[in-house]
Amino acid sequence: MSEKSFENGGCPASSEAVTSSVYAEARASETPALEDIRKGLPSASGLQRLVLCPGSWRAEALYPEKEESAAAAAGTRLHKHMELGTLPEDAEEAEACMWCCKSERALVEEYIGEVELVYREQRLWDNCQRFSGQEDVVYIGGGKALVIDYKFGRGSVVEARQNCQLYGLSLLVFDNYPEVEEVYAGILQPFVSRERPRLMRLERADEKGLRSYIYGALDAAQSEGAALKPGETQCKYCRAAGSCPALGLTVARASAMELTRWEQWSPEERRKAWDASRLAKKYVEAIERKIRADLEAGVELPGLELGEGKVSFVVDDAAGAFGVLNAMLDVTGEEFTAYCKVGMTGLDKLVHAKLVAQAPEGVKQTTKASREWLRNTLASYGSVKTTAGTIKER
Repeated sequence: MSEKSFENGGCPASSEAVTSSVYAEARASETPALEDIRKGLPSASGLQRLVLCPGSWRAEALYPEKEESAAAAAGTRLHKHMELGTLPEDAEEAEACMWCCKSERALVEEYIGEVELVYREQRLWDNCQRFSGQEDVVYIGGGKALVIDYKFGRGSVVEARQNCQLYGLSLLVFDNYPEVEEVYAGILQPFVSRERPRLMRLERADEKGLRSYIYGALDAAQSEGAALKPGETQCKYCRAAGSCPALGLTVARASAMELTRWEQWSPEERRKAWDASRLAKKYVEAIERKIRADLEAGVELPGLELGEGKVSFVVDDAAGAFGVLNAMLDVTGEEFTAYCKVGMTGLDKLVHAKLVAQAPEGVKQTTKASREWLRNTLASYGSVKTTAGTIKER
């Protein structure tokens, strides 16, 4: 792979740019709140956003870490299980971890063979101490390394050959393990795809081009006039999105679009309108969260108040509820169940646990197989509904 191969790294550039110097001007007296473990420097996990929007690194540094979401907490918990080699209590999560272990072993056998070293959750630094990265797991043997990154979310990520995080993790392996001449890097996403992961392959000869690409991105991000380039991918988890002037400008332009002229727009203009609308939605959601927080804190806002939440009654003990109604009103089981709906998510977990317990020794019962078994078994007692397709990237 030549040095030019890393140009853009598969990350499309944005035509809209506002510099991050506005943050320095507005908050010149503030000290960025940075994680000590990273020494206030970029991390491999943020390289994709940093490449797409160079100004996001300086902008984000001015905002404290958000409270961890439920999805993020689940990811952290599952990463810990993979590190310790334990299984979570939840059947679906346990099966996902087992699939990762099985896939991992297959990749090690195919690409490494005899393993000499294995490191999990190790933070590495590059030779020049410009950035770091925490490797989920690295296998080394015979002058080769296999880098695996776990993604336990349910949304797709950039594929391995265009993934800037994997670029960074691979460079860190080259810098820290001089005996490694070849790196294979890939992503395991058990809740998104069970297909064999595609790996990125880099040789020691690629190191110069790789370093040039990553350091160039770091230079752009750490410069005083780093450009802010909003986009759905880079804005998705950015802490500074709620106050980003470039994002605000994009939203303003979106609101000024004359939709009555839609038929006159080219396909490219319609696509730009779609991108702008996605960013506008995120901006509006950020405003709504802040307004709600203000009202909950008792802040007086002209013409706004927090309405009462919708009150609903949910039967948590269906067996107990039936027993009472049967005894008092002679309600039959058939009459009672006619008004009941089965939560398939919970039933999937229950049935999977039962099937795993009944499976013969040595037979692996996957959550996918359990789901299919349940739906086939209950086919005559239910129906299949398909919602309207969502708009997605292709």
